[in-house]
Amino acid sequence: MVGHPSGRFGDRLVEGSVPRGSKALALNGVSLQGRCVGLRLPQFVEGLRGTVVAAAVFAKGTTDLVRQTEQRLGDLFYSTVQVDVPIYPPSACPLCASGQGSALSWREFAEACR
Repeated sequence: MVGHPSGRFGDRLVEGSVPRGSKALALNGVSLQGRCVGLRLPQFVEGLRGTVVAAAVFAKGTTDLVRQTEQRLGDLFYSTVQVDVPIYPPSACPLCASGQGSALSWREFAEACR
């Protein structure tokens, strides 16, 4: 797939092919909310007429979508650690409200790390 520096990924396969009926592993480094391994990657593979049968991450969060993915894949959702990282919308961020910080987009975060 095409990658983006903003933390998003693209919508086309850039190399190789996925034959109809292929079984795939959804792999993501960190899945705090579960959107990539639980929704986006499976939808991408299904669009290529394959099926995600397992997922692997180095760290996974504790959101409802992560739990739903765990239920759907069972023992085929692999991770090295599960971390409870609170995820807040900017309007509910306690650090933002206290004046100690502000919300960053993925792009701003990636640029700040350079």
